[in-house]
Amino acid sequence: MTDLAKKANGSKIKVVIVPLGIERDIVLERLQTIEEKPQNCQVAPAMKEVQAEMSQAVYEDRKYLWETESFSDIKDYFTSLVDEYTG
Repeated sequence: MTDLAKKANGSKIKVVIVPLGIERDIVLERLQTIEEKPQNCQVAPAMKEVQAEMSQAVYEDRKYLWETESFSDIKDYFTSLVDEYTG
């Protein structure tokens, strides 16, 4: 991460880790063991495991996952991430 900080040339770096299919607490525990990390490093709420369904929707059905009835709540998840962590 120090190389990334050097390339930023004084800009503030914000890192948001989004756990996809893994518990947030596991990511937080692992993050504690990393010595060199950006000062502004956050872990977002975990998203449920939807890899297979996402691939089906995007690559085969050519639509967003949240356009399928059983995953309409995923759009709210992505929207909340953008709202909370950009700004």
